[in-house]
Order: sequence, then C-alpha cells, then structure tokens
Amino acid sequence: MKKTFYLALLWSLFLLGANAQATIKLTETTLMHEMRATPYPLDKAVVADRAVSFQWPLRADMNVQESPLDGFEDKIKKIDKAQIAYMLRYSQDADFKKGTVQVQTRWPFFNPEKPLAAGVWYWQFGYLENGQVQWGSIQQLTVENNPDKFCPPSLKTVLGNVPKTHPRVWIMKDEWKEFIKRSHSIPERQWYLERAETTLTTPMKSVKDINTSQVKNLDNEMKRKSYLTRESRRIIDKEEANSEVLIRAYLLTQDKKYADEAIKRVLTMADWNKDKNVMGDFNDATLLSLCSMAYDSFHNLLTPQQKNILLDAIKEKGEKMYQHYNNHLENHIADNHVWQMTLRILTMAAFSVYGELPEADTWWIIATIYGWHAFRA
Repeated sequence: MKKTFYLALLWSLFLLGANAQATIKLTETTLMHEMRATPYPLDKAVVADRAVSFQWPLRADMNVQESPLDGFEDKIKKIDKAQIAYMLRYSQDADFKKGTVQVQTRWPFFNPEKPLAAGVWYWQFGYLENGQVQWGSIQQLTVENNPDKFCPPSLKTVLGNVPKTHPRVWIMKDEWKEFIKRSHSIPERQWYLERAETTLTTPMKSVKDINTSQVKNLDNEMKRKSYLTRESRRIIDKEEANSEVLIRAYLLTQDKKYADEAIKRVLTMADWNKDKNVMGDFNDATLLSLCSMAYDSFHNLLTPQQKNILLDAIKEKGEKMYQHYNNHLENHIADNHVWQMTLRILTMAAFSVYGELPEADTWWIIATIYGWHAFRA
C-alpha cells in the first residue's frame, strides 16, 4: 500500500514538473565575468557570513582575459607591474572626513587586519598614476553582527607563527619524532617505503630522454610547443614521483639513504627548465616544488653549496611564477588552471624559504593573501 502511494506521489510530482513552465531572461552578456568587472562588495551589499575583503577591477590596460595554454605563458601582455599602485579608503562617514582608513596597495584588493565593526560603511578604490588618484564611485556596505562569521587570521598573525626551523612544510621539526611514531599504524607508510626502495635501484631519466622525434613534422609553433610540453612532462612527472617518494620516505624514517638519493636527483633536475625541450608552467611548478621540498626536508643535511643551488633555483622559478600571476590572478575569477597546482606550490615554496630568501617575503604575502582572498570572496 505504501509503495503504491509513493509511486503515485512521485508520478504526480513528475507530471507537475513537466507541465510547469519557467522563463529565464538574461540581461547580461555572460553569466559571470571572466575578469572582475565590478567592485566587491557591490554597492548596498550586506555581509554577515565572513570578514570583508575589498576587491576591484584591474586597470583597463591590464584586463587581459585570456588564460594561456600550458607552454604559451610568454604570450601574456608585458606590463611593468612594479609601477602599479592602488588607493583604498573606507569609513563609516559617507564623506570620508572622520574615522577614515586609507591605504596604498600593489594589488587590486585589500583585507583589513581586523573585521569591520557592524554597521554601515562606505568605501572607494582608486588607481594611482603619476602621483594622482583616479577615484572610483563610492560603495555602501552594511556589515551585520554575526559572532560566527568566517574571519581568518591576519597575514601579520600568520607570519608571526612561521617556524624558524626546518622542516616546516610537510612536517614540523618539533613534531617529527611523534609523527614517525604515529605513522607505524598507517598502512600508507609501508607503501611509501616499498616504493622508495624500488626507486633507489631505478636509474634516473634525463632531459635527453624527452621524445622529440615528431618535432620536425609539426608545421607551426603551437603544435611544436604543445608536443614538447606533453613529452617533457612525461619525463619530469615520472622523476617528480620518484623524488617525492624518497622525500616522504625520509620524513617517515629519517633514514639518510633516502635523503642522499633524493638530493642527488633534485639537484640534477634543478635547472631542467632551461633545456630547450622543456615547456610549460606545470613543469616549472613541478621543479619549483621539488627544489623547495628538498631544501626544507633536508635542510640539516645539505651543504652550503647545495643550499645555494636550491635557493637560486627556487628564486628563479618562484619569481617567474609570482610576476606572471601578480595583478592578474586576483581578478581572473575563472582561471582554474592555476588553482590545480601552481598557486599551492608557490605558497609552499614561499613557506619553505621564508626568512632566508628575500623574494619569498613577497611571494608569501601574495600567495597567502590569494588564499585568504579566495576564501573571503
């Protein structure tokens, strides 16, 4: 009886849905912006569930919508990003005459260190050029009182908690022994150790092993770069897996034999991106990941010369990545490509050398803010 009733109910709902009609009218060219085209929060917005993050569009000459294919990053429009500056001011006074916070920033967003008090706020962004500010329209914002809203710690707080010791990315030094002890009850431990033992006796591939046999048969640059990107990734991804399993085996055991082999392999790979047959930002990101993980995980085992080699490689690859995404990713809302691995790797690289490589101070700031920015947007 019950079964018959539910079948009849489902059939009635189906017929109701089939007979129902709805009209959706689109007034915009697209359902969402490829590049941010409006400030956030929008005028008259109400924010209750999270701390406020102020965001606004890039300058018109920087609003490059296309995201390049892997291997074609050099086609992005070149702009001297060191000259870019923005102004932001916000206050509970609509005329900005009292209680106004005004800041200058290198990026088209700003996250206040402390959550804004509940109430009505006014804010305005501007482009700073030749010492003059071109202010945008004033936006009104209402912040509701909600003690449970999402408020990540400020960047200052995060940086104040960065350990001065290594390792500090995959495992903290002062938790290492306890981590090893706990790992004995985890099935994956044995899998990593078995893989590491196999890797110890597996000859390492070389950039000379990249298959270039079809390059001569390809008739344009896109085909050649796409082909070399794919073929070079076959080699680099394979060696990344081998080196990474050795790093993990060392962290699980502190057995120096794994570290010695991993150091040898990573140092060999450190400048593979300079080979003419290695293409693509995923390859760059992979090599940056290996260099930074080796630097952090084996810090107490590396010679000064080995540390310098890794730091130079991290600096080169990290700076290239930072310069590419600076004043682009903040507004490129639909750029799924970077979120797959590159931003995570830049953040981990910055964390691994923070306080030891000056450039990482900026990478760490921007990478962390991007992460906070993504959660708060």
